[in-house]
Amino acid sequence: MLNVAHGHGLAGLAGSASAVGVVGYALGGGNGWLARRYGLCSDMIDAAEVVTVDGNRRWVSADAEPDLLWALKGGGGNFGVVTTLRLGLLHNRWCTQERSIGQSVRHVNC
Repeated sequence: MLNVAHGHGLAGLAGSASAVGVVGYALGGGNGWLARRYGLCSDMIDAAEVVTVDGNRRWVSADAEPDLLWALKGGGGNFGVVTTLRLGLLHNRWCTQERSIGQSVRHVNC
């Protein structure tokens, strides 16, 4: 998905550890490479689907269950299992790609 977004000049906030998935990264705060410029990934959470501890599936957004959305974005933990996240993307005119050419790495403006 990020490769497609990148082609349109958009970027998602990604972490620096390849072993951490996007949901864990976002719900854990999301301090990554672009955090100083754009903030934490948790700030980019627009909505989520959550199975709460009572077994109900809920769509959480600023309009529907804003308190639970706030909690997911850093207000605490153990509110349920997040099955879907909707994250905002950023217009990124400073994006670069690293391309390996033999042993060297070249930075290319997008």
